[in-house]
Amino acid sequence: MNHPIFMLAMLSLWVRPAHAEWSGQVELLSNAVERGVSESDGQGAASAGLQWTHQSGVRASLTATTVSDLQYTRSDGYKLAPEIGWEHHFGDGWRSDIALRGQVFPGAQGSWYGSLPPRVQGRVQEPQETDYGTAEFALALGWRWATLSWSRSLTDYLGASAVETDSFGAAQRQTLLESTGTQYVALDLAWPATDTLTVTAGVGRLTVPNFDGLNYVDWRLGLSLRGLGLHWGLQAGGSNASTEAYRRRGSDHNNAGNTLSASVGWHF
Repeated sequence: MNHPIFMLAMLSLWVRPAHAEWSGQVELLSNAVERGVSESDGQGAASAGLQWTHQSGVRASLTATTVSDLQYTRSDGYKLAPEIGWEHHFGDGWRSDIALRGQVFPGAQGSWYGSLPPRVQGRVQEPQETDYGTAEFALALGWRWATLSWSRSLTDYLGASAVETDSFGAAQRQTLLESTGTQYVALDLAWPATDTLTVTAGVGRLTVPNFDGLNYVDWRLGLSLRGLGLHWGLQAGGSNASTEAYRRRGSDHNNAGNTLSASVGWHF
């Protein structure tokens, strides 16, 4: 391979403006809900994102969202979500997508905010300190207004990690329990009822290795409307997640409970 020519060809993909475009959004949310779980402890939040998309389907984005600094202990109060991926359209309305994405909580240092249920009854489980950072590999297949997606965490999932201690006579054995390999499978629908109104619905399942008590199925149903130069959203959702596992310690609020949330945003 002629390396100088190859490098120039790759560089041309980035510098020719006709081949790429920028887009973004700024939103106000009554509740920052991700996969059926509030990340703002049921409070209002703000979000802003920027995305670069190349005509080849390659894309890169960065989104910042305010989160609860009580839920994500000692965090600076926001989350950064970088993502890089590639989307391919084919056939009659089909598309596929592959992506690497992350979640970073600057300043955060603590343990899982809820209760981590023991894997085996009678054993002691001590949550581990974490920065809550998570990296995922994701795949998706879509047809027109339906999308089936799957993701697998490459790290511990949002700080779900603990040391398990069990006894053998006078001796004790400690085992590190990790949540690497957490999977989320979802089916989402986005039906354009009119030119400005879209009806959305979805269902997903989270599976966390070593922490069965964190597993759940979540659902969502919403409306998205474009009007007055803004994007308006209304979404109802809920899950069958364990209240103890997803209720912040010292609080009565279940972050995985049923919600009705609204949003308004400017897309550019």
